[in-house]
Amino acid sequence: MSESILLKAKNPSKSDRSFLVNDLKQLETARIDTQLSIVYQLFTFINAIIAGLTTSFSLSFVFIITSLVPLAIQPLFNKTITNRSKQ
Repeated sequence: MSESILLKAKNPSKSDRSFLVNDLKQLETARIDTQLSIVYQLFTFINAIIAGLTTSFSLSFVFIITSLVPLAIQPLFNKTITNRSKQ
């Protein structure tokens, strides 16, 4: 579709610039949206941790520890999973 537009254009360099500027604008918009999403998710995470710790410290502590257990267990089974996936 973009090729036919470029071939039909009277001034191809102007069309090329238009496509390039539009692509840059889309990339810039996507970058800003992603950065704002990261900030929002970080803010939500910090608020959830603070709310959990103020509501029930012991339950929050158990939740955090059990959430970290897969990080400790994964390296133990990594070699086994890799070998089985190659078979």
